[in-house]
Amino acid sequence: MGKNNRKFPKSAVSDLIFFEKGIGVLTAKENKKISELIKNVMNHLTGVHKYCLPIKTIILEICGNSIEWSGTQNRQWLLGVQYDSEKVTFTVTDVGKGILSTLHRKFGLILKDAFMGKSDSAILAGAFDQKYGSSTQEENRNKGLPAVKTRFQDGSIKSLKVLSNNVILDFENNERTKTFQKGSPRFKGTFYQWEMTKDCIHNLNAV
Repeated sequence: MGKNNRKFPKSAVSDLIFFEKGIGVLTAKENKKISELIKNVMNHLTGVHKYCLPIKTIILEICGNSIEWSGTQNRQWLLGVQYDSEKVTFTVTDVGKGILSTLHRKFGLILKDAFMGKSDSAILAGAFDQKYGSSTQEENRNKGLPAVKTRFQDGSIKSLKVLSNNVILDFENNERTKTFQKGSPRFKGTFYQWEMTKDCIHNLNAV
């Protein structure tokens, strides 16, 4: 409810924010856009039009990973939100090189994975378990990918899917995880999709 007991208007059907030339720090304009988007999400899921820092943290964690693994200097990414009945679907898209194309695997692990005949989907899943180093090869640089998986495991987000290069990971249903055959079309970048419900908000202790 707003002032004078008037209800806030319902959220729009969708929101879309395009960010470009990111340098690791959001501009005031970008921060304002994300803050308004989060208020819309909270209004849609809880009926209360208010800001929620934990939701912003999740968005920045995932967007930060998109930037880290994209291999592009401009660091352009697109944040989309779709408002559905009792849930909100988020998407983050970048058009960089993708996680697999920039993944630096330590020499011993390359030999081990080749011997075991691991698929690209298993290798990408390993990145979310902090098995491999990042493209920058800096120590502990890739903690962000496991953090995203943890968000799914603790119920902060649902229906997490990641498309990168020739692999789609479905964290909710591993049977839908697959590596596309050689020569098949592939996505040149990384695409994240996840959902949030009112239960997710409760799991974030945001209500």
